[in-house]
Amino acid sequence: MQTGDLDTALLLLEQARSDCVEQADAAGELQVILLLAQVHHRREDLGSARLYTEEAAVLLAESPALDTASRADAYLGLARLAPDTGQLAQGFVYAQEALRHYQKIGSRRGEYDAHILSKLIAQQRGHHQIAMAHLQAATQLARLLDLGAAEQTFLLNTRAHTCWYRGQLTSALQTARQAVVLADSAGPVKFRVYNRLLCANILRARQEYADAEAMYRETSHVLEETGFSLFQVWIEVNWAWLDVLQARYDQARRRLYMALETADKGQAMSFNVFLAGVFALTDRFREAEDLLADSLHFYLSSGDELSVCATRLHLAYVHLKTDRIATAEEQLTLALAWASEWNVEYFPHWWHPQIVAAVCCHALASSIYPGHAERILVKHTGAAAIPQLRALLGHAQSAARQRAADALRLLNQPLTEHLKIPGDETVRRILTQMITDGQLQPTHLERLARLLTTAHSTEAANPVLLATFGLYTHGASRGEIAQQLGRSESTIRNYITYIYECFGLAHTGSRLRRRARLVEIAQGEGYIR
Repeated sequence: MQTGDLDTALLLLEQARSDCVEQADAAGELQVILLLAQVHHRREDLGSARLYTEEAAVLLAESPALDTASRADAYLGLARLAPDTGQLAQGFVYAQEALRHYQKIGSRRGEYDAHILSKLIAQQRGHHQIAMAHLQAATQLARLLDLGAAEQTFLLNTRAHTCWYRGQLTSALQTARQAVVLADSAGPVKFRVYNRLLCANILRARQEYADAEAMYRETSHVLEETGFSLFQVWIEVNWAWLDVLQARYDQARRRLYMALETADKGQAMSFNVFLAGVFALTDRFREAEDLLADSLHFYLSSGDELSVCATRLHLAYVHLKTDRIATAEEQLTLALAWASEWNVEYFPHWWHPQIVAAVCCHALASSIYPGHAERILVKHTGAAAIPQLRALLGHAQSAARQRAADALRLLNQPLTEHLKIPGDETVRRILTQMITDGQLQPTHLERLARLLTTAHSTEAANPVLLATFGLYTHGASRGEIAQQLGRSESTIRNYITYIYECFGLAHTGSRLRRRARLVEIAQGEGYIR
């Protein structure tokens, strides 16, 4: 195996297995089966690798006389192979069994390895609290074990991943940069590549695209220096998502097609979600849906719950774009139900702010776990959510409008901010409430402000005039408007006269008829409901 002659390794291992069977050496046979699984894994024959892991699990269960140390090592070996053979959930079970057996024999190094593996699997599944508990336990053991530079680098990488997976991008980047420095000075060659790629991905997530691009280039350069060529596909795939985020879709497809040429089954399922994102954003919805459906089936069977959630959100986006609202809401409900249960607000791969903002705004409008959807929008989508939240103010039901207004405020986007309205807080509050209640339509508010301005030379908005218009067209009397806005009734009367003039309504007919006509025109222009 060390020389890369895997065919010869398989022949020798099969002979060794036969010898172990003849000698009734269950521990030896178990070790050989796990080595066979590892060789097939290196050959990217994941079907055979999984077959051997299943054989090892059966032998482990049927060998009660096996000593505790051998049993612990076997469970740890199974746990290491499980994620790449489509058995992520089962891998966590194996890691826990390994931990239990290492604790029995007092093997601190074994406990450390089992905690680390448990942490990695729990993190990949989106079970962040469980992952944190195992990381803390592993960190305590690391102090007792006095681990070398390689393990210290690995621990930093693991901590950075933990922060990244939870959307804590500032802490993630700081820790990843520390890992790069340590890897360059004393760590293994492969960690020089791993940690740079991690930095690039975090920079991408922080929308620092120029710095991310530079770091992907640096990672590729280091890869060439070290000869660690098998990792190139992961660089290309993650770099492709940077292209996607910058709408360089052709370049993203080229990178993804190259990566898929050599991908194994698990890689292909991940890469296909990247590719599906490209298709969804370029209106190739049928192709996107087919790829997402295949990946969803794989992740459901493997127990990768975080990937299931992310894939469902992408499917929901595709269904919304193709007007299949019921199926979109079904996927959205399943995704957000799980995310709410596990307190997950972010996923590290395939994160596209516009896609996430679109589905979470729909969740707000449809009352699908609206509290959790709001947290995702406010904490992790930022500016991408603002246009869609503003659109909800004009079209959604009352409860959804209130949620959208709340989210905009948390995003430091007052509902009247884009009008640059001066004036007192009372008038601003009344305007904001009318927008939230749907009495004034936010999508046409700027146009209305230009129509009703009393300062045509500067086109400055007149907030009192806007508020007067909103209150008057919804039935308030001059006296009521004056009281609410803190103005004299004569001022309000003059404003109402001016409003009629702006809408071209002559001073003829009854007041009720003129008001009704004003409301009719305002509704037709989309200024009010």
